[in-house]
Amino acid sequence: AYTIGKSPRTLRATRGPKCTNVNASLTKKVNIEKWTMELRGEGFNIFNQPQLNNPNTTFSLNSSGANTNALFGAITSALDPRVFQIGIHLSR
Repeated sequence: AYTIGKSPRTLRATRGPKCTNVNASLTKKVNIEKWTMELRGEGFNIFNQPQLNNPNTTFSLNSSGANTNALFGAITSALDPRVFQIGIHLSR
């Protein structure tokens, strides 16, 4: 359907995987005499959905015009999995 040299800039059938990401944060402030303590918990990608990177787009031709890149079109990496962090902030 697509000919080299006549393809549009973006192809409808060549999009990367969808990205679904949910982050959350909880904060609690506690007053202790003159001090204020803030407790904070954060979660990134809390449902641990795979965040896949785009497929390999390196197209290597040999002398007969065939693609020699075995990874062409393959997704070989992903972004970070679920991450949680906690913090405490103490102030007067």
